[in-house]
Amino acid sequence: MNYENRHEKLTIELDGEVHNTVQAAEYDKERDLFLANTGIRVLRFENKVVFQNPEGLLGEVEKWFNNPSAPAGHLPLAGEEFEPASELLKRIAAEKAQLVKDKQIKPQKSLPLICD
Repeated sequence: MNYENRHEKLTIELDGEVHNTVQAAEYDKERDLFLANTGIRVLRFENKVVFQNPEGLLGEVEKWFNNPSAPAGHLPLAGEEFEPASELLKRIAAEKAQLVKDKQIKPQKSLPLICD
């Protein structure tokens, strides 16, 4: 965690290039879900946003304070094209499939169904 405000139940993560892999994305997702289950909200930004778009970063944090239940959005950099989440998920799935094919990671095992 790069910044945590326990009173506001907010964590801000500044992610470097190491977070741009399937393994890191999955770890970050699991960690964010864990923190969400404890009532802590995680806002993620790329490191370079701090230098290239600090006003935008502060605006996103301010939006969260004004509406903490709103979903976190993607903060594009200057000149960056917006990538919809559906496209990002497809790209991650393709990268993961290639890693499985190259035997760099193991395929995910199916989980048993949970019934009431």
